[in-house]
Amino acid sequence: MRNRLMRFVVCALAWLSALVLLVPVSLAEEDGGTLDNIEWRFADGVMTLKGDGILTGPNRPWDAYKPDTRELIIGSAFPDHRDWSGYAGLKALKKVTFETDYCSACFSDSKDLNEVRYTGAHPVFMGMAFIACRLDEIVFDSPEADYVLDGNLLMNRAGTEVFYCLGSKKTGDVVIPEGVEVIHEGAFAQCSMRSITLPSTLRVIEGFAFFGVKQLQEITIPAACREIGASAFAESTLRSITFLGDRIDFSADSYAFEPGKTVRRGGLTFDLCKGLQTIVVPGCGEAPFGLLRNCRGLRRIEFAEGTTKIGSCSGVFENCDKVTVLILPDEIEFDGNILREMKNPIIWCHEGTPTAEKVERFKLKHKFIERE
Repeated sequence: MRNRLMRFVVCALAWLSALVLLVPVSLAEEDGGTLDNIEWRFADGVMTLKGDGILTGPNRPWDAYKPDTRELIIGSAFPDHRDWSGYAGLKALKKVTFETDYCSACFSDSKDLNEVRYTGAHPVFMGMAFIACRLDEIVFDSPEADYVLDGNLLMNRAGTEVFYCLGSKKTGDVVIPEGVEVIHEGAFAQCSMRSITLPSTLRVIEGFAFFGVKQLQEITIPAACREIGASAFAESTLRSITFLGDRIDFSADSYAFEPGKTVRRGGLTFDLCKGLQTIVVPGCGEAPFGLLRNCRGLRRIEFAEGTTKIGSCSGVFENCDKVTVLILPDEIEFDGNILREMKNPIIWCHEGTPTAEKVERFKLKHKFIERE
């Protein structure tokens, strides 16, 4: 009996020793060091990163602590902020403090992140960094910060720009005040709202501004709005969009990765808007890449005068195979094969126009419509 008990004790101690060896280093209460010009420290759930080195790469010791990091303090503008993967894996993150003026890193894994604080003298807020988050609080310590809260909208002091919508899980009915001219990147991304009213003063909707918006069924774009950025409405629940203006540039300026710099990009504006059934696209010059891609519910598309080209490799109509009516302006450059992405809908156009001549030359199904 005693021998059995001794064997049991020995086995238990052996298993315990093995388990101790397998305990992740992330369970340690405190650790830190310096690697490649990055000073790091982890203590009681708080990770601090300072320096000018590269965050990503093999054998980064702080990676082991990411699952247990509840608060992150960023003390320098790391050169690889352009590489958003540096902040991947921070799934338990609740709060971020930026001691630097700006950060364009993406916290795509930090869905529970709800508080952001900027301590720099001239902070630059970038909504795209928090596109997957639901921030309830944004704090700017510097009196130089050009940001104010109007309800749950983060705006500039002049009231002309909207940067972010706080508490965006349930925003209900949103009214953007008159005077606003720019809605910045990712401002309403993945919000849940019943309706939104845009001001008549709105000029620019930047990329991803309404990406993945839920519940929203319709939106009206005011006549003053002339620029819309990449994926601005992609993956949203929109069923109807109305443009009051006659021209749109689908490549709006957006912030780049450094203050004062901008980047132009466009396309995929309505990608995966599966609920859209009909759309009238204002004059936009050359239709941007993937403009209506994966809009599987579309039945009717009209391009207004001022749209001059649909590129042969643009993917504008990719997977829009339920379209039955396509209305084209009097003169537009296109390759007949691009229209076959929609399984040959009926092309509506005016008789005797350059467009009509191309449609007949490509032997596409068509219908001539009378001029108003």
